[in-house]
Amino acid sequence: MVSLLQSISGLANTLEDTIASLRLHGSRDIPALDSLIPKAVLQSAGINTDDAKSILDTYLEQTSLDYAVELSDNSDWRTSKDPVKRQMTLFPNQSRIWRQQVYTTKRTAVDRALRDAEERIQKAVADELKLVAEKLEPALEYDDLGQLETVLKVNTAGLAPELRALRHRLYDTVGLRHHDDPELLYQLCFQTVINTKSADKKEDREILSFLEEERIPQDLYETIMGRQLVATRKPATEPLPPKIVAGPLSSVQVRVDGDHLVFENIVCHDADGAPTEQYPSLRVMRNVYRDANGKMTFMKPYEAIVHAQEQGDFNPSSQLATALVIAAYRGRRGRQNADVNAFLEQYKEKGNSNGYHVLNTITQWQGTQARLIHYPHLADFPEANRGTRTINLSRPHRVAEFPVDTSFGDKLVSEVSAQSQFGRYLRNWYGQPELGIIVEIGDHFSKPAKAWVPNNPTTANYTSGAWLRCSNNHFGCDSYYVLYYTNAFRGVR
Repeated sequence: MVSLLQSISGLANTLEDTIASLRLHGSRDIPALDSLIPKAVLQSAGINTDDAKSILDTYLEQTSLDYAVELSDNSDWRTSKDPVKRQMTLFPNQSRIWRQQVYTTKRTAVDRALRDAEERIQKAVADELKLVAEKLEPALEYDDLGQLETVLKVNTAGLAPELRALRHRLYDTVGLRHHDDPELLYQLCFQTVINTKSADKKEDREILSFLEEERIPQDLYETIMGRQLVATRKPATEPLPPKIVAGPLSSVQVRVDGDHLVFENIVCHDADGAPTEQYPSLRVMRNVYRDANGKMTFMKPYEAIVHAQEQGDFNPSSQLATALVIAAYRGRRGRQNADVNAFLEQYKEKGNSNGYHVLNTITQWQGTQARLIHYPHLADFPEANRGTRTINLSRPHRVAEFPVDTSFGDKLVSEVSAQSQFGRYLRNWYGQPELGIIVEIGDHFSKPAKAWVPNNPTTANYTSGAWLRCSNNHFGCDSYYVLYYTNAFRGVR
């Protein structure tokens, strides 16, 4: 019996081969998409041709290799808004360009090595299963052996995302200038199949039961789907979880690993204390992005998100950035205090007289309503402030709405009532149910913690970015500047 993870892996491999077939065909007799994707593959994954087309559209728009190799306007096909049609090569010279720039001998060697490795692993598991079966046959029933076979197959299929991530890194290692992103393609296949299979399951307990039945690791689901699962949710009438207060948290650890700091057990919360982001381990750049000459890279919010994705990182939300600053503040007195403290101090002054960091959060100010969006998608950005690349597909897209009243304004955090609408907005912006720690860090920087919002919040009608920073006089949240304001940023993975 084929497991769901095996079906997802098979779908990803098939779609990768489909893309290659379209690019390398080099003839006016272009095969139909239906003929390139076997029905058995779609049936095994529980999706249809339209779903597969949607995966391809999203993937091809995000990687944009047809533009990178300058094949985007060679014929009428190339100007199509359909990303699949833009891959189709009508003439031999077009397929030749694909082979010279993308499907090179180095890429072929990497692809073959990793696929051979996957086959060897599967064969090794099958051989091991035979040995186990021979040894245990007298003691186990037939159904027990069948269950053991399923477990081993699932564990083998679970290696697929890791092998694809390794293949992506090897492309960079061998110096491929233009290459596909096999890891992203797998993630898109996973998301589509899981969403289709679990469409009727809304509660965490239902999804957890589904994952157990399909033998899909919970951490794999949470990583790719960007949703943290808990076995039970407390009723709204129950007391809120204990508030996070200033002081040491023994569960949060920070250590140095080369050019990165490794943060362990990071958790963010919404205004009511419910967890929104949770990471057992995160690798965070010790420095902001810089160019080859060491100059800081300044970008607009949308550009910063895309740039981080292209490096294999992601730009943190305002909640995650705050959690990292808090962890560094609390860990600065440890054995590696100099490195951790240097990271912390960049939020005070990073070399250009301020600590501004562009974050992966925006606010849509709509008069008497505000929509705070963490890990926004392409459609959340106004057309004038975005490109065409899809963003944050594997991150937890969260939207919180707040009535904008007279409690909103440029205020010291210590003067904001926690129960006011502005207080709830700030607690959601920072990812902290208790804002006392923000005030404490501001005191550490000798800059009072202050929040910045539009001049007339109740009549504002634009979308702002998010910056965590120290200015000349204050520390904290900035949701005032529009989306064409640029500054530095750092990557997390």
